[in-house]
Amino acid sequence: MNALPTGGRRGRFSCLLTVLAGWQAGCAPSPPRLAGGPGPSGTAGCESAAAGAEQAHVLLRVACDGTLMPGRANWSVEGSAVTLAFPPGAEGPAGAELVRTWPPLDDPPWLGHSVSAVTVIERGGVRVRFAASADEPARVFADPRLSGGALPVALDGDARDAIDDGAAEVVTHHAASIGYARSLGRTVRPAGFGRLYLVVLAGSAEGARADSLGARIARDWVGLGAPDARRLPANDWASLRSRCVAGDAGAPVSDASGRPTVAYPANDGPGRQAAERLVSAGIRGAGEAETLAALTGTPGRLAVRAERHSPPERAPSDVAAVLRVYAGPGHPCSLHAEILREASAWRAGAGPAAPPRIILLGELEAFVVGRPGAGSS
Repeated sequence: MNALPTGGRRGRFSCLLTVLAGWQAGCAPSPPRLAGGPGPSGTAGCESAAAGAEQAHVLLRVACDGTLMPGRANWSVEGSAVTLAFPPGAEGPAGAELVRTWPPLDDPPWLGHSVSAVTVIERGGVRVRFAASADEPARVFADPRLSGGALPVALDGDARDAIDDGAAEVVTHHAASIGYARSLGRTVRPAGFGRLYLVVLAGSAEGARADSLGARIARDWVGLGAPDARRLPANDWASLRSRCVAGDAGAPVSDASGRPTVAYPANDGPGRQAAERLVSAGIRGAGEAETLAALTGTPGRLAVRAERHSPPERAPSDVAAVLRVYAGPGHPCSLHAEILREASAWRAGAGPAAPPRIILLGELEAFVVGRPGAGSS
């Protein structure tokens, strides 16, 4: 056996390379119906999230009803091992070439899963062995970050200068930039709901009251967006928590001091709007201000604060933070683990560890702006 180094830009991990003689590429089993799976509730936005050149390279696909389907690979599961098989002539990296593109095992989307071995077999196949307790492990491979292809990266903030440059396609969430591109007659097409916004809070509140306030803030935030640009989250935190971890309950303790603030990602208009929705809830009646005070651990009037670091750094004044994570196709427990990682990064130094109070707000769609002369949207 030979060690095969792999990894993305942020590091490498070693996995097992074995060539097994006589292995036959198998066909995928009938796609299983996943109860309570991560597919969107309803089909709104599902087609745009799953179709197009940006998703043509994915290994496995998630259908609108949440079932798993072949992409450019087929799959089979034996115990806790998932085998990916590539039909003859399949385009894109396979085998060792594919595995070399995968991120380290302590990076997304592997977070939330325990992988004991990655083995390359003949004909470009790859076998990944998970811990015995793995929950539907094949679904991990619907994540485009494991596809071996380059993913479109959305520019943060105003993208009009890049659009004017016209040297390459531009991926953006920026509403004014999207409108500007359309005014120039440039092609604008959806690239999928790949960014999830959420709020992590420093205090606690009774679950039903917190859920009610969270739903109100989420609806307000979605209502601020351009048509088809935002939607309520396809997942909910309670379902992710119950599926992906046992005994996750409770709330953190606030250590905020000074003027209470809500942090949000710098140069992120939707993130700032989410923070402002939280602030405005503190001046409403019908118990919303009281619930927010419990959730943030302070009755003071809140202000918003731009945070330039990623993962976010918590200021002494922070009582809440708006975070964003990848939310495209993939395993729900990858999403759960990535949310916890971002929340833990913000909560570092907050005192005794406890599961955070988290509100999922909604998902933002990216748009691809074509080069000049590529047509109109």
